[in-house]
Amino acid sequence: MAQWLPSLIGLRVLLRRSTPMTRPGRAVHRILSFELYSIPLEQHASVRQKLEDLVQENPRLRAEVHIEHDRLFVSGEDELQLLELRLKVIQRELAEPGNLKVNYLETVLGSAEAEHSYLRDTGGSRNYGYCKLRVEPGPRGSGLQFLYDLDNEAIARQSVQAIEAGVREAAQGGTLQGCELVDLKVTLLTSDCDEVGRHEMSLRIAGAMALREAAKQAKPIVLEPMVEATIDLPTPFMSSVMEDIHARFGRVESISQTVDGLLIRAAIPIAEVLRSSARGRSGYTTRFLRYEPIKSKGSDGEAGAIVRNPWPPHPRGSATAVKF
Repeated sequence: MAQWLPSLIGLRVLLRRSTPMTRPGRAVHRILSFELYSIPLEQHASVRQKLEDLVQENPRLRAEVHIEHDRLFVSGEDELQLLELRLKVIQRELAEPGNLKVNYLETVLGSAEAEHSYLRDTGGSRNYGYCKLRVEPGPRGSGLQFLYDLDNEAIARQSVQAIEAGVREAAQGGTLQGCELVDLKVTLLTSDCDEVGRHEMSLRIAGAMALREAAKQAKPIVLEPMVEATIDLPTPFMSSVMEDIHARFGRVESISQTVDGLLIRAAIPIAEVLRSSARGRSGYTTRFLRYEPIKSKGSDGEAGAIVRNPWPPHPRGSATAVKF
């Protein structure tokens, strides 16, 4: 059904997509990325600098070079720009680039509490840490908020920083697909520990485990990046286009009349746009909209409860690979 797309939309749409207009100072949305491999430790800093110089060569390029868990990534929101960057990395032999990936996230819909204690005796010395947390949804775009009340006698003052560190570390790995947990509030209710300094790791472990347990009970869901696809087409083909949009788990947000026909704006998962592009059938112009819960076609369950993407998640990361 999607075979009509390039021939109908025409060269002008494809040109608009290949030379996107960018706004100075606009934040880069890390919805797509590729990782760099085979970089000797002593060359890590120099390779990162070369990558940043490569990004700066094109003032229209919307991409970032960043490090997560000691791994080097290049991220952005435009498929063609990142593929061009990836090719330049290969040509200049800077590193071995991985496949382009879609970055998913996780969040929670409900509220839950959990507690965890970590106790270990090593060489006659006791390592002990304990905490109880409450997890609940936070405002969209708020990331992770860690809250506590030091006037609460049930909270050991010296334990807060260590527990927060464990919570934030655990949030990076999520609970469902290994994606980062975002837009949630974590409240420290109670804590306990032995001598501070010596048992920081015990508190970090307790905080991490309590966060994972609470998040699992708080109706966790997977979020996927949505893009606004702009499709310019003749009026007679409207029904075919609508069918194709729905087949890609998208929805039409607006339809307007143009001199030549219709202009349709639809919200479509970026993974569906990439999948069509990999087959040589993509003619969309796109821009990032927002993250939304993943929906399965024909499913009666809650959005985000069923993960429909066909590729396995990246180990301990928030990305899913798309092979080209």
